[in-house]
Amino acid sequence: MTETRLKMEEVNKNKIQVDKMIIKARSVLRLLNTTGRKVGSKSDFTGLNILRGNFLGNFMRGNKAHSVNKNLDRSQKAILDFHRDLLLFDEKLAAMVYLPSKISEYSDINGKIADIAFRTNIRMKELDINKAARSIEKIIRRLEAQSRKYAYEIKKYQELKEL
Repeated sequence: MTETRLKMEEVNKNKIQVDKMIIKARSVLRLLNTTGRKVGSKSDFTGLNILRGNFLGNFMRGNKAHSVNKNLDRSQKAILDFHRDLLLFDEKLAAMVYLPSKISEYSDINGKIADIAFRTNIRMKELDINKAARSIEKIIRRLEAQSRKYAYEIKKYQELKEL
């Protein structure tokens, strides 16, 4: 009977650990969704001719690039912290984590094509963040499946205890 009790305690510890990982993953997913919206809003700005190739236009685009990189940096830090914890828990799940990259160094924009390329680059980073969010969602689904499995095992041990 003590062997069954030890197994039940081990399964209970595993369930608690999985539930903690689910909470961490959901917080990272929430941050990624917020970051995706912020980065997406940065790609919507005016592309007027008077703001191309001058100090004011370059200053605006530089601020946009800096803001996007700052949001991406915050997301990367959260993902890397979660990845570290997940590596200690399960290496296979940790291999599924996708890390979005930052925008390359900003340069002056003189033409319409360069302006379009800059905005497209920001939109690509939004897609990069969405890809990272999908990988976290997949990890959450796998962790929830493990949690349900452990809950079933705990329930089974409790029913054996009642007999």
